[in-house]
Amino acid sequence: MAFEGDTWTGRPIRDIVRTFTAASAAETRAPGGNSAWEILGHIVTWLRVSRIRLGGQAADATDEDNFPAVTDPSATAWNALWTETEAEYRGLADAIRRFPADRLSATTPGQTYPIYHLLHGVIQHSLYHGGQLALLARMAG
Repeated sequence: MAFEGDTWTGRPIRDIVRTFTAASAAETRAPGGNSAWEILGHIVTWLRVSRIRLGGQAADATDEDNFPAVTDPSATAWNALWTETEAEYRGLADAIRRFPADRLSATTPGQTYPIYHLLHGVIQHSLYHGGQLALLARMAG
């Protein structure tokens, strides 16, 4: 899911995130846009929602969780967000490894599409926002 190691899309999200300080991650660089911090929080939210859905429960993001606001712009909070990101990424990766392939066509809990689409969607979602993070990192210098 482009979080670590070699990726065909370029730098993994882990390497991109490491280029931000808490201050640069919290900064909004475009009017009406999101900060790197908010984007990473958004990625975490959808990793979690996808993991829960893959586990058989309906789940969705609240408006507050979808692009969570930066309430504590400290280095400690930024590091905690990355720790949470890694935990959700690893949790979803483990759930995918355990998921029986013969159930990929089953309907995603609370949705109308199959699990197969859920998994492709969360991967594409992470890649898309990873690209946004890369652009913001470049802008931050």
